[in-house]
Amino acid sequence: MHFRILISLLFFALTLLRAAPVFETLADFERAGTNPSARLVAHPDGNYYGTTLDGGVFNFGTVYKMTPGGTVTTLVSFTGTDGAALGSYPAAGLTLAGDGSLFGTTGNGGAGDYGTIFKVTTAGVFTSLVEFTGMTGAKKGSVPNGLVLHPDGFFYGTTQAGGAGDFGTVFKVDAAGNLTTIAELTGIVAPRKGTAPTGRLAISGTILYGAAQAGGANDCGTVFSVTTNGVSWDMLAELTGTGGNKRGSGPLGGVTLVGPTLFGTTEAGGLLDSGTIFRLPTNATSFATIRDFGGPDGSAPAAQLLASADGFLYGSTMSGGAEDEGTLFKVSSGYPYTYSLVATFSGGSGTVPGSGPRGALIVGHDGQFFGTTEAGGPAGNGTVFKVTPFGVVTSLACFTNTTGWNPIGAPLHTTAGVIFPNHSGGAAGRGTLMRLASTGTPFVDSNFPESVGEPAGTIIDVSGTRFGLSESRRLYTSADSSSPLALATVSSAIGSDAEELADGHDGFFYGTSKTGGSSFKGTVFRLTPSGSATLMATFIGANGQSPNAPLAFGPDGIFGTTEKGGASNNGTIFKVTTGGQLTTLLSFGATGPRRPTAGLVAGVDGNFYGTTALGGASDRGVVFRVTPAGVFTVVREFTGSDGNQPCRLLAAADGTLYGCALEGGTGGSGTVFRVRPDGTFTSLFSLTGYSGLIRGKGPEGKLGFGPGGILYGVASKGGTGGGGTAFRITGTGPHGGTRPAVRAVQNFVELHSIVQLGGENTNVSFDFGPTIALGQNTGAALLAPTALAHETFIDVVTPPAPGQTLFFRVRAVNASGTSLGAILSYTSPSLLEQWKIDNLGDPNAPDLGDPDGDGLVTLMEYALALNPMGTSAGPNPLRISFPEGPRLALTLSRDPTHSDVTIEVLAGPSVAGPWTVVASSTNGAPFSGSGYVSGEVAGTAVRAVTIKDSAATTGAGQRFMRVRVVH
Repeated sequence: MHFRILISLLFFALTLLRAAPVFETLADFERAGTNPSARLVAHPDGNYYGTTLDGGVFNFGTVYKMTPGGTVTTLVSFTGTDGAALGSYPAAGLTLAGDGSLFGTTGNGGAGDYGTIFKVTTAGVFTSLVEFTGMTGAKKGSVPNGLVLHPDGFFYGTTQAGGAGDFGTVFKVDAAGNLTTIAELTGIVAPRKGTAPTGRLAISGTILYGAAQAGGANDCGTVFSVTTNGVSWDMLAELTGTGGNKRGSGPLGGVTLVGPTLFGTTEAGGLLDSGTIFRLPTNATSFATIRDFGGPDGSAPAAQLLASADGFLYGSTMSGGAEDEGTLFKVSSGYPYTYSLVATFSGGSGTVPGSGPRGALIVGHDGQFFGTTEAGGPAGNGTVFKVTPFGVVTSLACFTNTTGWNPIGAPLHTTAGVIFPNHSGGAAGRGTLMRLASTGTPFVDSNFPESVGEPAGTIIDVSGTRFGLSESRRLYTSADSSSPLALATVSSAIGSDAEELADGHDGFFYGTSKTGGSSFKGTVFRLTPSGSATLMATFIGANGQSPNAPLAFGPDGIFGTTEKGGASNNGTIFKVTTGGQLTTLLSFGATGPRRPTAGLVAGVDGNFYGTTALGGASDRGVVFRVTPAGVFTVVREFTGSDGNQPCRLLAAADGTLYGCALEGGTGGSGTVFRVRPDGTFTSLFSLTGYSGLIRGKGPEGKLGFGPGGILYGVASKGGTGGGGTAFRITGTGPHGGTRPAVRAVQNFVELHSIVQLGGENTNVSFDFGPTIALGQNTGAALLAPTALAHETFIDVVTPPAPGQTLFFRVRAVNASGTSLGAILSYTSPSLLEQWKIDNLGDPNAPDLGDPDGDGLVTLMEYALALNPMGTSAGPNPLRISFPEGPRLALTLSRDPTHSDVTIEVLAGPSVAGPWTVVASSTNGAPFSGSGYVSGEVAGTAVRAVTIKDSAATTGAGQRFMRVRVVH
């Protein structure tokens, strides 16, 4: 007879046999363009166009469009030295062509990584026109600056390097990409003094005016002119640094032509070495420094000046001002060159968010000035703003995205759903907490605020409350749809580089820090949920260096790995007790498996499992097993095609391990694999990077289980948006883990298991029997997937005879495979143990204990069918009588079902004996012996038995009887 009970629990369990897994990309996170360092273009279509120095799919920068209301859309993500959008780090902005298309440059990228020239339409159609060739070749130059469109139809520009002496060049290029080098600079010597020309050229007829940030006699930079055919070159000024008659150094923004006069700025030099504004007639008859920067009015001007119709020149400084985040200023273009501070930037927040403006201002469609800051704003990635001549600033755009990117934490199943943090982006630029709906659709649960900082790793859930650590060493907590709240800051001495926590299930969180401690080589620490920290162990190098989470818990301590340190500085495996005693179990060698970068997980077999980034025949890393005593075994070596640099493992209830490799696989973007402790290995998927069906790159082993027992994961990079992906894998088969059995009532034993269904209807049952061969089955129950990650399946069977053993395991079967849990055993309690359970609640209660204080020990009470928790009537429940004169008789109770004890009744002439057995009951049998026995009846009921002494009292008038129990 048996029946079934199904209880749903949030508990990890998984198992593996043959399956046909399916990979599903749930989200492609977009890496936003960041750090807009260049001027905008006000396009006739009413929008504004610009570039970001960084960000985009490949983090090589972007071309973006911004509406007048500040909505930013990425049009192009640059692809570096190859790919569809050649180029990287477009620092110089765009130039509008007559047909409405936009031309620009990238400082790097292209075949030689010397930079490129490109064309892009407002719809984002991209054409690569020029790949620079450095010091030689057909397209000399490297690190091109911005372009200017000449009335002759050519674009003119400069490169900061390349050319014959690698001092930079001046070039022209047509709309088809045909490039001509018209001048090559010569550094500190003639004939074309100057090094690293920067900024955009100014045009007057056939003459081009420009500046070089270095070179000239004082190597402080030069101002020059060159004809469009390159025939005539004139040195207009050689700057003299902090003194001299041409103060200034590093004219990064080039020059601006106002009538017959050139105006420009220098980043450094001047009286305070904080930059200058200068004027220089085009005939070079005089030079005047009209402003020496320094202090609250700004310092380090880097942008080209904008000549406005109101008679002022408008510009910016990268630093200085009240918050030292940069300024906007204006200076009159005529004597006495009045200088005014227009606005001061306030960094990440404040009245004028933004920091470090580098790009020139432009006049917008509404007549106001538009500009960018390279950094600052709520996300810290730069801003677009507009400003009136009177200093009224409006912040239009902050470079981030609301969803965030770069997922870094393993998906965690909670009552609120599957959640994980994105490290970057979001409203505050500090990352987001993402939640996956039951359909797999991601949405932002909350944003990480500046007060918490960017999340550092996986979040843990403790009874519905979520905890984590930020890169600012802050312990934070998070509730559904509420911004994470900082609870405490971990001191740098305890953990200056802590990332992840593990729940010790003892009221503490445990973690490691790669640095910190007295030797700055790392620590192990613990935290209370309120943030009170305790330093547990410090690494000094010889015993390890740079410990890395996660930690794993064993019955006698906490186990982990260090990435470095030990005998060969290739890492260690360690154990630390809750009292802080640190033991190095293993030091990895100079060769073979080494560099365990991903920590350990506890297996169901009592051992620990982990990975090394290096080692194995191909030196691509291994999966290993280590016992609590430090005995090390390689489970699986990686070859590259199946993965390279295996990362964190996820342990199944039956011992199966899932994991990811950071690199390797078919496309080199990483893999997802599973491996059993016996080494049976399956490479499940090779990630395909930025496109394809298995998108993602660099997964770092971040796996977890979600609703229905489906495997979820994240990749920190790749995907169509370049900001990583979230994915799930179905069809991995059921995963069942056998759990210890429980004696429910005397007639039934509950067989327990944890089952993960793998998202499919699953038949679950127990195999059982008197030996490990099993041989019997409870019959299957059908379990359907629910919103929970794991199900607990319980069935009941008739218990084995007292003291006998039952062997059992869980069996789970669905369309994707069969899972067999580990074989466990249950031994029925003996008759005495069961009696102790029923009467004392403890099968191990001492036989010689006397819990009710009646003078009879527990074993005696069991043998005589007495109540061990109720004092018997009188000083002794054994009744002595004299039914026949001088002969003693003893009356006691006997329970025939207590067949595991022998009861002996003895008689003797004194308390010292000698004693003679007059009657005994062996293993529940009736009393018999030389004495007279009465009261024995048939059946199994408890009965009162009287035993008469076989001898009369002696002449002294004494006779004694006693009871002895043998178990």
